[in-house]
Amino acid sequence: MGRHAKTVRSGAARQRARKGTARTAIGALLVLGVIALAGLLLRIPLNDLRYTTGLSGTPGTFSAEHCHAVRSGRVTSLTCTGTFVTADGRGTDHTAQLIDAPADHDQPITVQRKPDGSYVQPLVFRVALDLLAVFGIVAAAAMTVVIVRTGSSTAAVSAGVPARSRPKVWGPVLYLVSLLAIGCGAAAVLSFVVAVVTVWFPV
Repeated sequence: MGRHAKTVRSGAARQRARKGTARTAIGALLVLGVIALAGLLLRIPLNDLRYTTGLSGTPGTFSAEHCHAVRSGRVTSLTCTGTFVTADGRGTDHTAQLIDAPADHDQPITVQRKPDGSYVQPLVFRVALDLLAVFGIVAAAAMTVVIVRTGSSTAAVSAGVPARSRPKVWGPVLYLVSLLAIGCGAAAVLSFVVAVVTVWFPV
């Protein structure tokens, strides 16, 4: 009778251990999925950041000739068509179009021309928005990784997975990822503040 009960308990323990291992594997796959998704999302603001900082693109000036307001919901922006002249004076585009043109578009506007023919102004406001997106994505991804891994570790402990079977590396890694989430979260908040301030005091 005692041997049978011991066998039953041993079988139940093995079953819990298998479930814990499966949850750990699922957690690892979720972590990889989060990292992959964050990498894809980061491509958008990082690519835009190259032009808003003036590191990429063709520098020049845009002179507006015709402008009209474009309303999207409660937001109204100004779209202007005019002439773009490269900084070295070797290139001209008489059909250039600038979206979100500033209110003082009577003067030539410094812009960067993208390879697709669109134009962007290298403004602190736009840089702050791009950095907000970058830091926000990294902070959200890092926090998600911490939550997923913590949940997986808790499930493994509850399921009775032996400590020697659980990777020791996750402790220091989760600590570093937590610091990354906190740091990027703070940087995202700072970027948001800069964006708000530059709305009232354009730079």
